[in-house]
Amino acid sequence: MTARSLLLTFITGLVLCASSMASVVITGTRVVYPLNAKDVSVRLTNNGSFPSLVQAWIDDGNVSASPETISVPFILSPPMFRIDPTHSQTLRLVYTGEGKAARDRETVYWLNVLEIPPKPDASAGENNLQFAVRSRIKLFLRPPELTGDPALAPGLLNWRVVRDGPSLKLVAFNPTPFFVSLGEVALASLTGSLGNSMSGMVPPLSEQTFVFEEAYKEGQPATSVKFKYVNDYGAFVDGTSDLKVAP
Repeated sequence: MTARSLLLTFITGLVLCASSMASVVITGTRVVYPLNAKDVSVRLTNNGSFPSLVQAWIDDGNVSASPETISVPFILSPPMFRIDPTHSQTLRLVYTGEGKAARDRETVYWLNVLEIPPKPDASAGENNLQFAVRSRIKLFLRPPELTGDPALAPGLLNWRVVRDGPSLKLVAFNPTPFFVSLGEVALASLTGSLGNSMSGMVPPLSEQTFVFEEAYKEGQPATSVKFKYVNDYGAFVDGTSDLKVAP
């Protein structure tokens, strides 16, 4: 059995935890890959006290797909490595050009980093529960032909709200060629907030719907939407927009 197969077998027996528990940290919360770039580098750092074995791969949106079955137009190296405490490792991403990438809009992929801690010292005589920690961040493939500024895309979203019984469906249309990542979306009326905040991503030249249960009350219509979007540098930025109300 190969080392890769052993690792994948080991992965299936472990619980994947939130990235907040990870010792191996990815620099940044997203990667932007210009389509005409030779390569893009991503830096990982082990902030823990023990060495870690790391496996890295890219997927096309299927979070449960095995790395061995995924076909994406990227080469990532190294795919497997060890990071000692306080040390760093640079991942090199190369776009291969395989397939036909959209030239009129961005395409999103996902960079996965799976951290496997070292085996506990059996001589200690203690029971131990080990966790493999998987971090997963967005990787945007950005063609050079795209016009406009991705930083302005969130402000160009067209919002409309549709009443559906006691609920409100908030629909965002993105007229730009860039993905818009929203960390928070909330409805507001003249008298205050309506419903619970939501999150999501609005694809380029497409719509995304957010459903607010029991948000609509007679005499308290939604008048605007408040949101936080994530820019290319991973920072949250506040935004607000007027609404169009459909019957």
